Amino acid sequence: MKRIVGFSLVLALCGCNFAVKHPGVTVGIVAGSVALTTCELASEDHKNCFIAGGAVGIGLALIAGFALWLGTEDEPAPTTSAPPPKVDWDKIPDTTPKEPTKAPPAPTPPPGDAGVPTEPTAPSPPADAGAPIAPPDAAP
Repeated sequence: MKRIVGFSLVLALCGCNFAVKHPGVTVGIVAGSVALTTCELASEDHKNCFIAGGAVGIGLALIAGFALWLGTEDEPAPTTSAPPPKVDWDKIPDTTPKEPTKAPPAPTPPPGDAGVPTEPTAPSPPADAGAPIAPPDAAP
């Protein structure tokens, strides 16, 4: 177990350049380390833990390597054509307006009364005013 921790520390001290160049191997190392550590914490059987960690590490490294191999594209061929000509901005006419644009005028406000009467009026009588009400016990 101490050798694996030492190996992991040596890889960590080497920097990320290896991980960038070889992502499949990096996936295998990380997955195998996690599997081994989890197995070591869960059981006392070291032999089976090393077998499980190695199988997980190698398996995921192969899967990641194969997936990267399938998904890799060839680098495009370098172009030998000349770059596009540079734009001479002095020859292009200026289309910005000389005077800032003005917003349209605001709509006119409504008249002061806005349809509300200015004099108080008497309240209107209720709709049933003057209608006879039948007593509650009488039948029509």
